[in-house]
Amino acid sequence: MDPHKIPISPALQRLGEEFQATYVKRLEARGKADALLKILAACGFVVPEAEARRVLACVDDATLDRWITRSARASTLDEVFAD
Repeated sequence: MDPHKIPISPALQRLGEEFQATYVKRLEARGKADALLKILAACGFVVPEAEARRVLACVDDATLDRWITRSARASTLDEVFAD
């Protein structure tokens, strides 16, 4: 039996699509978080472990984008992560 020809229920199909979308979003966020930490290191900042964990745990695109933008001009980490 060819496994590619086995019918999939619509509910299972939706679940798979939702999982894939969530996974992709997390991968994209992880890439932004990694980039932010590299930018901060290149600017001479030493990011405390707790702050690095916060960055890596963030999955909100708007927040990560805001932090990345601020990192370009910040003179302190507080300026980058101010809410």
